[in-house]
Amino acid sequence: MEYLLTDWRAAADEGREPDLPEAWGFLVLFDLEDNCLVQTRERVPDDHPRRVPLALHTLIDAAKGYPPALARAKHRICKRGPGLPTRLDAATIAMALREELDRQPTDRAVLAKSGVDEVGYRCGGEYVWILGMSSDGERVSWVADDFHVYTDLASGFELTEVHLARLHADTA
Repeated sequence: MEYLLTDWRAAADEGREPDLPEAWGFLVLFDLEDNCLVQTRERVPDDHPRRVPLALHTLIDAAKGYPPALARAKHRICKRGPGLPTRLDAATIAMALREELDRQPTDRAVLAKSGVDEVGYRCGGEYVWILGMSSDGERVSWVADDFHVYTDLASGFELTEVHLARLHADTA
């Protein structure tokens, strides 16, 4: 995998897309108003100006092995609003990933089976990472395979007493 920080451009149909060659496949891992960090399977020259530093590449690979870390870092960095940054940089992403990976030994995240299909997000029987639970136990936050954090009813997941004991102290 290769990772690039790139600007957005207007998409051919509508909206926007990463400024990459037309034929390239990609997954947007982090995005803000002005630019995004994408993953691609395309071969990118080592001296490509948009390629992320090796240290960040290594951190992203590690975080993909523990999706809660990547999802939380993404959720933390990719907020929009007045006074918030509009441009991503490698140092900010690396710091957030490092902090999230460092918290793994004491993390309360658990793998749980989805009990329902949610087209485009999760399938019944699929295991997903649950990050936390609302104080009333009605909702959970969970990680999709695109590393976004979503919130849904806890009843849509097969949560055991062991899951609940680990999650209940967190808030979604």
